[in-house]
Amino acid sequence: MITEDQRARRQEGKQVNPSPQPSPTRGEGVNSRVDFSLPLITGLPRSLRSLAMTKPAFTLAEVLITLGIIGIVAAMTLPALIQNHRNQVAETRLKKFYSAINQAIIASEAVNGDRTEWHSSSVYDVPESGRNEQAKVWFDTYLKPYIKVIDEGYSSDNRFIVYFSDGSALKFLNDDCLRDFLFYIGNPEKCDNKISNPYGRCKFAFLYAPGYSDHSYWSYSGRNFEPYKYLWNGNITSLYTGEGVYTSTACNSSGDGRYCSAIIQYNNWKIPKDYPRKILY
Repeated sequence: MITEDQRARRQEGKQVNPSPQPSPTRGEGVNSRVDFSLPLITGLPRSLRSLAMTKPAFTLAEVLITLGIIGIVAAMTLPALIQNHRNQVAETRLKKFYSAINQAIIASEAVNGDRTEWHSSSVYDVPESGRNEQAKVWFDTYLKPYIKVIDEGYSSDNRFIVYFSDGSALKFLNDDCLRDFLFYIGNPEKCDNKISNPYGRCKFAFLYAPGYSDHSYWSYSGRNFEPYKYLWNGNITSLYTGEGVYTSTACNSSGDGRYCSAIIQYNNWKIPKDYPRKILY
């Protein structure tokens, strides 16, 4: 029979030496039995819990305002980006053409002799057809073998014209001589018929008069195929103003813009910031 003392000692033993608990396995900690499957917001009141569980969204007004801001920014920046691209196209094609045409002249000279012997700036009679047929014969003989041309023909004003692979074109300006040329950075017909004041915008004037390099009229053209500098005095400012030179060809609002080609050339074939005409093609 168990006495009261024995029962008390057994109860004390249970308190001193509690039954051992299984140790947590590797990777488990004191919180390993906590259930994280329920969101922490369960302790919130029902009204707040419902609000917190709602997915965020934009209202129609906010969407319209955002689209309006994007449209304003696009309207402000796109014209400048487009114009910069046009300028880069003009610069690239002008520089490429200037180099290619003068290299072709040098190559032809090695085969056909001094350039002054196979080129003349003299005026000749216009054939009955009205087409500058002599220009075609001259170009096909002396330049076409040395420069890549993808097509050739006659423009609507009966001028001989050749087309290059980059979309540009070269046209003889006059129907009675081989001296004045027009270089188009894009479609020639569009430039002449749809763009106002096209010189310095979509077409650029050039001169080739190697036999007249000592004459004061052609002193800045020399023997090469050069941007139009007829009667120029050598002052860059006068290309803009025309003051003291051939004022009708100045690159400004009152001149026809033939001097614009020289302005770009003397700026290392880059459109200067003060360039007075907007490039179009």
